Amino acid sequence: MNKNVEQVLSIESIEPSKKQRTTVIGLVLFLFLIVFLTLPNIKTLIVEINPFLPIFISWLLIADILISFLMFIQYRVTCNRAILILAGTYLFTGLITVPHILTFPNVFTEAGLLSAGSQTAVWFWVLWHSGFPIGILFYVYTLRKNKLDYVHRQGKLTFIMVMTIICIIVMSTIVLTKGSDYLPVIIEQGNFRLLLDSGIGPVVLLLNIVALVCLMRQTKMKSTLHLWLVLSVLAFTLDVFVTLFSGARFSVGWYVARLLSLFSATVVLAMFFIELNRLYLGITESNQMLKKTKKETTDILESIRDAFIALDKFDRFIYMNREAVKLSQKKGEELIGQSIWEAFPHLKKLMLFKAIKEAKQNKTLFQYVGQDARTATWFNIRIYPREDGVSVFLSDITKRVEAEERLKEANLILQRLSHMDGLTEIANRRFFDDQLIMKWETAVKEGTPLSLMLFDIDYFKGYNDFYGHQAGDACLNMVAKQLEKTVQQINSTYKYARYGGEEFAVIMPNTGKEEAFFVAESIRKAIEVRQFEHARSEVSRWVTISAGVFTMQPHESNYLNDLIKETDRILYLAKSQGRNRVCQDDDMMQANKGIHQS
Repeated sequence: MNKNVEQVLSIESIEPSKKQRTTVIGLVLFLFLIVFLTLPNIKTLIVEINPFLPIFISWLLIADILISFLMFIQYRVTCNRAILILAGTYLFTGLITVPHILTFPNVFTEAGLLSAGSQTAVWFWVLWHSGFPIGILFYVYTLRKNKLDYVHRQGKLTFIMVMTIICIIVMSTIVLTKGSDYLPVIIEQGNFRLLLDSGIGPVVLLLNIVALVCLMRQTKMKSTLHLWLVLSVLAFTLDVFVTLFSGARFSVGWYVARLLSLFSATVVLAMFFIELNRLYLGITESNQMLKKTKKETTDILESIRDAFIALDKFDRFIYMNREAVKLSQKKGEELIGQSIWEAFPHLKKLMLFKAIKEAKQNKTLFQYVGQDARTATWFNIRIYPREDGVSVFLSDITKRVEAEERLKEANLILQRLSHMDGLTEIANRRFFDDQLIMKWETAVKEGTPLSLMLFDIDYFKGYNDFYGHQAGDACLNMVAKQLEKTVQQINSTYKYARYGGEEFAVIMPNTGKEEAFFVAESIRKAIEVRQFEHARSEVSRWVTISAGVFTMQPHESNYLNDLIKETDRILYLAKSQGRNRVCQDDDMMQANKGIHQS
């Protein structure tokens, strides 16, 4: 992923504002104040609120699962192994609460479900409150290593992480329920004295304190995520502290500790929602700016004093601004589509020929200074490679303009839009023409067959007249999506495009007649089974297509236009024979044979 895009989308890379730091400091003071006010009555038993624990666990489960899900998304964006560890940590804290509440006494049954013993629920609490800081320590360790994963391994590693957490939860549940009779006693009659005196509680507290200190030292709270994560770990640590000294379940301290757990999860979730909302507003503003920029790009290209020329991969003109047309001393319309070396043969003897060749081969900017002998003007010539060609700028050295950087952006926009159909968002006719020439030349060189499929939508004019043009656009989009999906499933090397109007095309290199027919029939069926209603069709209730497929063995003695013409003839044969079908050259020969016999 582009590094700049990653920084925008990654919460880990966003610096916290002064307001956020002040808010966190205020919340820290608030937490300590709550704990301080709780201490005098920390062991005071109050009324047992039966719905409290299910509500608490439900909230906690939803919050932690949501945080885990958002962390997994962050991992997809950043490829940072540490984020994957953090996602797994929150997944663990969310899922471990399920067996905890199921085995908690007097919630579902007097002794708890899953054959729980008197010690099962409290040991789930120990596992829960020690698993979270252990996960944080793993996160800190991985953060220090700065380990990045390859994109193609993300899915596998995510699956391993999820399955590992689930296995830990399941195995823990089996051990703590089936082996409940063998568990050390750390709670009696709901009293936590043994949890504290046994040393298990203090170890859990120490583990949380160590995780908090390590997190603060490693991150220094320089990012928004780390600032709020430190607050979350602090609240979780205070939860353990208050629980150990709360004396028993359903005391004042016990209730406060549960609320601290909720706070620990909720602050991280709130941080995600706030930052994602801010990110959404930024993207919305960027989209508005992009629309404005697209209009400005054309104006810029025509208004700049630099001569700008865009060439495709075959060195043919695809765009020239006014200055370039003036410089060429020819009409711009005559040059579009023509090779620069055919239009200006003398340029092959100059540095420009080598410069364009090297720019395309090395995929890097080639820049040099040259002189136009006709006008004795010196130009700074910059050649930028694109995926489908090069862009050439010729600037008067004495008048460099500030628009140079903006033109780079215009070049990228031109690259994206030049080969895409605006309605269906698949390739357009220009892309099809370029690809067909290239595949033809490859087939001639390698001696392999080349198949072409042309098809159009049956009775599309009637569809437009009956449903309206907006519905017609939707129909075209449906056909394009089914075409794209089917071709990608069969052979991703095939090229497909909107040929014009309701007509589409598929180029199938190194493909024989039978395989080409199979591809065409698969596309026809995929569109028909989509069951897109067509009340004006005379062959079906649904939108259907008629297709012509022709296979040639290209060589020097035949021509590319023959392939297109013959395929087009077979398409019209399919339409004349009743539509909603695929025809090949065999069908054409049979049709001609029938005409001669009659």
